[in-house]
Amino acid sequence: MRPRLLLDECVESKSLIRRLRDAGYDLVTVTGAGLGEAPDEEIGRWAIRERRAVLTQNCDHYLALVVRFHPQLTVLGLRQGYTPRERLSESELLRCLENLESLGQDYTGTFVELHEYKW
Repeated sequence: MRPRLLLDECVESKSLIRRLRDAGYDLVTVTGAGLGEAPDEEIGRWAIRERRAVLTQNCDHYLALVVRFHPQLTVLGLRQGYTPRERLSESELLRCLENLESLGQDYTGTFVELHEYKW
């Protein structure tokens, strides 16, 4: 099942939004949800309530939320490295999401490191 996404402000590029929607993803941006500049905890609560996975580069903060506060929060972490080789392009990100989806597992309440699905 394709995850319903909430794109954190750090990944809200028009190009990525267009590509995800063209690929059939149901997505809402943090800004579009009226949560611009809201604390991560508030964004996490909204994502749980709306049954959406947070796609973010803000991995450390959201990992802490999943572990300590919100066992129902699903986070798709996009760690962007310091060199071009460590960064995922938009095409690679889409491929990682498709690879993750192909496994057919329920990731509710987990932090998923998307780089692990780059094959």
